[in-house]
Amino acid sequence: MLQHVAPSIFAQEAHDSRSDRYVYGKQRARRRAHRHALINLSLQVLREAAQRSAREAVGTIEVRLALDIFRPFVREQRLLTEFWKAATAEPRHPWTGCHLPYRWIVQCLVDQGAEVDQVNQP
Repeated sequence: MLQHVAPSIFAQEAHDSRSDRYVYGKQRARRRAHRHALINLSLQVLREAAQRSAREAVGTIEVRLALDIFRPFVREQRLLTEFWKAATAEPRHPWTGCHLPYRWIVQCLVDQGAEVDQVNQP
């Protein structure tokens, strides 16, 4: 009798693991989509700041928040610090913009496998 009951228990476990995989797969896809949106929105903030950086200081709260969002994604914190230094540098000169640190951050994200939208590519 034990042999007859065991297959039905295993069949139930197999069914549960398939539905768990579906749920976990769905959660993983949702997490990836959220991470993609978060990274690209933050890159948009930095890209717009880099475009203005030759004319004006761009060390704003929005830029600080965008840089803070990248802390778990960018292994080299030096890149984020370089962007902030360039964003807050005074006096402003055309050669003190944030374009180079922005490119470094994007390249680091791409190297780590992040999906960067074409509009945010340097």
